[in-house]
Amino acid sequence: MRLLILALFLFNATFALAARELSTQSFQIHIRPQLVNIQEDIKQILLTFPGYPADIFIAQNLTDQLMASTMKAHSLCPGELKKACLLPIQDAIKIMREMERVWLTQESKTSFPANASIALLNGKKRWNQIIMATRRLRSILETESLAIEADRNSKRLTIWDWRRRVDEIDGWQTLAVIDFIPGKLQEDFRQAWMNFFRPLQKHCVLSNNKTYFSKNLDSLNYYWNLLNMRLTKRLKRTPEGMSGPLNAIQDRWNQTLRVAFGT
Repeated sequence: MRLLILALFLFNATFALAARELSTQSFQIHIRPQLVNIQEDIKQILLTFPGYPADIFIAQNLTDQLMASTMKAHSLCPGELKKACLLPIQDAIKIMREMERVWLTQESKTSFPANASIALLNGKKRWNQIIMATRRLRSILETESLAIEADRNSKRLTIWDWRRRVDEIDGWQTLAVIDFIPGKLQEDFRQAWMNFFRPLQKHCVLSNNKTYFSKNLDSLNYYWNLLNMRLTKRLKRTPEGMSGPLNAIQDRWNQTLRVAFGT
């Protein structure tokens, strides 16, 4: 472990120079497309685990959409819910219905391969938790929507309670991506997912936040290399099917660093 930490320290030392100021054009043309592809590569890696459900990525995308609708409602109705935010309320309801449909589809085709781990059960438990919370919120928002359309004042749900519930769903969804990974590698992927892949997706791919990318390069680089070295150096053999996507991520990430540091 000490050798791994030393190797990471020396690797990151090569990028000790401050990143240059990125233009919006440079970020959009040279960096963001690489980050989008990195998200696809990590999906391919996770799908190499026996029984890992591809639908979990659809659920993640829908959760991101639900968060976007929630934030839109917050901007339109910073206090209580009213007609001004009726459209994002209805959008959120549609998204949550689709989340339930994806969950039901997954339930209907769930199987447990002979080489599957307890992680599949843990992942299903987490997904059930997400859907129960989603159903509760959908039911409340449907009531709010009807009340608003009927011009009835309602104090049942504030925008802050709505946001809190969606934050909870988003947090559980982030964990669900990791819950399906077998225990042997789960912690390694947890660190990388929470500190590299998910932040890049939320801040840089979805929000186009080039400032976040520039300010967090050191941390992002550390957590990617921590996972990469774990899978390629410390293990006796890289798990089957992972080598190609791992190499692709490394190449794409190196491209983003070259742009960021102007090398």
